[in-house]
Amino acid sequence: MPTPVILPTYTIGAWSANVDDDSGSRWLVTQQSLASGTGIKTFQTERPFGDGAYRARSYRKGRTVNLQGICISPDRVTRETARNLLLGLFPFGEQEPMTVYDGMSTRVLTVELNDIVEVDIWPDGLGFDWKLALFAADPRLLDYTVQSASTTVVSVSTDGLDWATGGGLDWAAGSLIPNGQFAGLTGWHAEGSATLSNPTDPATSRVYAKVTSTQSSTPSGIISNTTVNGIVGGSQYVFQLDAMSATVATINTKVDWADVSGIYISTTVKTVSTTSAWVHGTATHTAPSNAASATVYVDAGPISVGGSFSIDNFDFGSASKTARGLYWGTSGTSGVLSMTNAGTATAYPVFTVTGPLTNPTFTNPATGDVIALTGTVAASQTLTIDNSPFTSTVNLDGIDRSGALSSASWIDIPPNSTTVVQFGGSGAGTLTATWQNAYI
Repeated sequence: MPTPVILPTYTIGAWSANVDDDSGSRWLVTQQSLASGTGIKTFQTERPFGDGAYRARSYRKGRTVNLQGICISPDRVTRETARNLLLGLFPFGEQEPMTVYDGMSTRVLTVELNDIVEVDIWPDGLGFDWKLALFAADPRLLDYTVQSASTTVVSVSTDGLDWATGGGLDWAAGSLIPNGQFAGLTGWHAEGSATLSNPTDPATSRVYAKVTSTQSSTPSGIISNTTVNGIVGGSQYVFQLDAMSATVATINTKVDWADVSGIYISTTVKTVSTTSAWVHGTATHTAPSNAASATVYVDAGPISVGGSFSIDNFDFGSASKTARGLYWGTSGTSGVLSMTNAGTATAYPVFTVTGPLTNPTFTNPATGDVIALTGTVAASQTLTIDNSPFTSTVNLDGIDRSGALSSASWIDIPPNSTTVVQFGGSGAGTLTATWQNAYI
């Protein structure tokens, strides 16, 4: 194995620099361009009848890398072995990974030859000057360490009447608030400085309520029009809901309690967490001893104008009644995973799916980007989706299935940020995402 002499070391295949190699030659880099950034492509047009110019966003060019240095050998035979090793790089005109180790981290750049390999043998025959001109179509340096995260479609399809879920058939138990699935906004109105909307998630067909702030100085929320009567003083009542927000980390579940005459007693507040993907939350409220009725609502903030949160599957009922009546089943629920890129350039994940799963979907709730494939991944099969624009592929057991995509809005992980992916489909499939921190 080559022995490092100075750092950083550079390795392409069997060749390394800033090392003593296994044959006894010492390779040293005297000049390199890798420490600098890469070029920029700008798109600008001068305004013909006004100051300045029109512009579009800029992009980074492919990276040109020049390495040059010296090779010192103990004899002419060893020198010739070293020269042959250098000239033999990239024998098929392919791209190869170049690994750079600086003593703190190892990063990889995919390169190819960009010009002739230059070798100038010294007069004594015991060494030579050399130069490698390389080009990287993908200008990013990737961490050698591959990150990974996994999730599953957490339930197999159970369509049909289920008498057992929730404790059996109980007509009295269940939510005390109607229209908790938000099939329209009947029975609900905005609270505070907010507007309500009733969007549909295109990936999962989920219909939900969205609360959007119109003023940053007061909270924004949604309140039920239903006054819940028959409250038993001193008893516990449970909120259950699905929540999602890219703006706030928590939302408040609130209950205004009133006595038998309808006179206000107090308000209890319990928070539940939210993320940029759907999460399920619960909160338990205890009714005052003299409570007889309640009004329930959910709010957050104050939050900035245009900020929002969304809720679905809203439920409010007595903690002593866990049943929810008839349960009709579901065609599979979606798992969620998070991917963090600690680098300074965009990272592109590779999704690997094992079946059984039908019509898999991958959604970035923060951007609305969706990858959807029509078809089935059997239990014995593997679906691989590479999101990189440099290597993008959609393969089922090695066979191209890109034609089966009904949506192909590729998902990435911006610099120094986290991307959440919601994984859906019908079945019991597993998704594993792999990615590398990326740097310029």
